[in-house]
Amino acid sequence: DIVLTRKGAAIDALVTPKDGAPSKMAAYWAVTQNNLTQDIRKGENRGLKLTHDFVVRQYAPVAEFKGTQKMSLNVDAGLLKDGCMANLVVFDPATGVPQQAL
Repeated sequence: DIVLTRKGAAIDALVTPKDGAPSKMAAYWAVTQNNLTQDIRKGENRGLKLTHDFVVRQYAPVAEFKGTQKMSLNVDAGLLKDGCMANLVVFDPATGVPQQAL
């Protein structure tokens, strides 16, 4: 289970492994932004406007942990006003298999 709380630019997560979860886990935060546009001036796409979604604007790995773990992220101030979303992915570090993502 993951419980997220936010106060201003600070996001806290409390990760509690369920029965059967790997003995060690790791995580990463990714702050993403959608609807970024770019005018292409050269190359085969010259003259087009490309739109990009889920662009990672801030990335923060979380070291391996065992059991219940509290983790925090301070979102870069400029990203808050740009409509970005904070994502947390918890995974098995031995296999890379995600266990949960929010």
